[in-house]
Amino acid sequence: MTTYFPLGTNCTLAFNLKRVGVQKETGLLDNFITSYSSLLYLFERKFHFVDDNFGDYLELIPLGHHDSVIHRPSGLILHHAFERNSDGYIKKNWRDDIENVKSKYLYLSNRMNQSIINKKDPVFIIHGEALNGEGSRSTLLEYQFRISQSQEVISKIILQARKSYERYLRFALLSVRENTLGCVEQISGVYIDNIIYHGDWYDKNPMHFGGCVRGWDEGIARMSCMDLIKEELSREA
Repeated sequence: MTTYFPLGTNCTLAFNLKRVGVQKETGLLDNFITSYSSLLYLFERKFHFVDDNFGDYLELIPLGHHDSVIHRPSGLILHHAFERNSDGYIKKNWRDDIENVKSKYLYLSNRMNQSIINKKDPVFIIHGEALNGEGSRSTLLEYQFRISQSQEVISKIILQARKSYERYLRFALLSVRENTLGCVEQISGVYIDNIIYHGDWYDKNPMHFGGCVRGWDEGIARMSCMDLIKEELSREA
């Protein structure tokens, strides 16, 4: 039985996996904005990024037309972790909620690590690149930016995941940066596809994070079909 783990790079992926019933429970990264460097960081640490000093590493940053909170060592943006006011900005007393946020993500990170260990057939999905160009440069630390922009970064993520968990882990890459794909061509167990936009926007709003309904339905169906074929071949072997 395949279990899908959305790695971001924003909440669009998890939203659509849940909408069509592919993802069954809340995941650690469902509501984060994740750079490629932060995914590498997480696999290096088997998703243990919450420690006793977690709150000391959180910083309020400008992001787009509003703001967000970043965990500096990982570069993870905890975009929906803290309450916002009616104007969409994070409330001024957001630090009062750090302990609750810390407890939540400690639980989710531990659960994700154990799920990866215990699930028979985990598949990790990376969609797009929420932080790119000048947005990435102005948000990440310099070394995080360099890692995220490198052509080898996706292959490094995949190989690090397999090294950390000492098992064959599969990946699905949906609409990721083209110049990163050459380095994964020789890596087995990697599914590559693009989410095609037909203009069928969720809530009829092209700015909604849900994206193109038809495009996501088609893309998830293709990915799921590939897994069904794999399961059939496995049973016949």
